[in-house]
Amino acid sequence: MASKAQRAAQRREEERLLEEERTMRRRLLFIVLGAVATVAVVVVIFVSTIHASDNAPVPSMSPSPSSSATP
Repeated sequence: MASKAQRAAQRREEERLLEEERTMRRRLLFIVLGAVATVAVVVVIFVSTIHASDNAPVPSMSPSPSSSATP
């Protein structure tokens, strides 16, 4: 039969292990959330760059009026 001290020590050890598991889960959650946020930022930058290049004015071969104006 386990003494009160042994049971208390076992309970403390179980609580410590549970707290360690919670900490590891929390750490893993933050790593996953950080990775998802990083991917989201990269996708937003990529998409905005594509849209910016789609909406960019196309340079024409004809000279612009300011350069063709003679004084």
